[in-house]
Amino acid sequence: MADLNRSAIDVLLMDKYPFGSEIFSQVQRGTPLKDLIQRKLPPMAKVDHEGRRVLVPLHTKRNPNVTMAIGPDGGFATPGHQKYAQAIYNVSTVVGGFGVDGIVFDVASGGGKSVVRQVPHELSMLMENMNYKLNWLMHQDGSGLYAVCGTTTNSNTISLASGSDMTFLQVDAEVDILDLTTGALAGGNTPQASKKQTLVITARVTTLGSESITVEQADGSQPAITTSSAHGVYEHQGQGLQIDGLGIITSTQNPTNWGDQNAQYGAIDRASADNDFWKGNQQDAQDSAGNNGVLSIQEHIQPLHNTIRTRRGQFAGNQKRLLALLGNSQDTILKNQMLHDMRTTGIRRRLKGGNWEGVEFDQTVFVLDVTAPTDKIRFLDAEATYRYIMREFYFDTKPGSQWERATDSVSSRPIERYRTYVLGRQQLLTTSCLAQGEIVNLAT
Repeated sequence: MADLNRSAIDVLLMDKYPFGSEIFSQVQRGTPLKDLIQRKLPPMAKVDHEGRRVLVPLHTKRNPNVTMAIGPDGGFATPGHQKYAQAIYNVSTVVGGFGVDGIVFDVASGGGKSVVRQVPHELSMLMENMNYKLNWLMHQDGSGLYAVCGTTTNSNTISLASGSDMTFLQVDAEVDILDLTTGALAGGNTPQASKKQTLVITARVTTLGSESITVEQADGSQPAITTSSAHGVYEHQGQGLQIDGLGIITSTQNPTNWGDQNAQYGAIDRASADNDFWKGNQQDAQDSAGNNGVLSIQEHIQPLHNTIRTRRGQFAGNQKRLLALLGNSQDTILKNQMLHDMRTTGIRRRLKGGNWEGVEFDQTVFVLDVTAPTDKIRFLDAEATYRYIMREFYFDTKPGSQWERATDSVSSRPIERYRTYVLGRQQLLTTSCLAQGEIVNLAT
């Protein structure tokens, strides 16, 4: 019997999984960060579809001379005015894929049945994996950085900085080992032609160690690589192209690890004194000896609250309720403090959107999010934070079929395996960095 062709498989799957199907939409929800942030464009924002950009108007300062009282001989205050700016966000393209053996396409072997059995399982697990990974990326800084490197001399086993979070580093993951600021390849790490178009696979993780990874090239060679703290292990082809997560929204600086020395968040230069409105707020828990501090409501949370309220009042806005997302360890430390100190007892709140539960204290609702950083707590104003979805996840059919025949990694010869990709476009936006903040260098 003849094999099913790829077009026939496309028809079967698109009938089973039409655009907007539940299996794709699950990537967009199911975590506190996704469910508690508005899924829409900010007011007055414009979308440049051709350039895949979003232009967002910002209200940066209020009129400073209003409701001024004067005596009989007093002069009127100099009229002031509102101040505005514009942030420009590039929309991030998010891709996931999976492969199946060629027997799925073989009618004689029950290919039609294989399609409706194996592919749904692979697709469901892909969506689950992407949901978890996407939530992690939304907590990061848009760089695509897995970990900063330590010192490595002429070895294919790469040392990572102490305390590196290796949760998303996996065996067989394709990674790039790059200079943090320039994007240049680490010494000895030679780019090679990939099996897909003109992409470059820099290295593949073969072994995970304790704060180290062992890598090899696409052709199986194991070149000696030299790294320092100026290098990082990045998601393949993703440096500076990921979703602008909370890490860059709450930062006080221009991006320093996007591989571009001129990178600016939202196309606004945070180094300029005129753009103080575009800086987040940071509270450092580290002591003078360089030790990370144990989270304290009085020493860390309340001072950060005061800073946010003061800066918002000085620029453009009033203090609103904040949302704080905590990893497991910080959530446990905070709740223990609240239990043992009556002055800081929180109130349990059931939040709209996903039915998440949090604890409210001092106009902030603290919510557990398992992919949040372990040594930080990020605070955000959910009314000033938006998640814009330009394109919902769906099969990428632009090549003519959603299936692509795989080739081997050495000589690009066809093999009996097929790959398909799921693609979406989205970005995390803010209209006020003043409303965002973080506590860093917390002991875990």
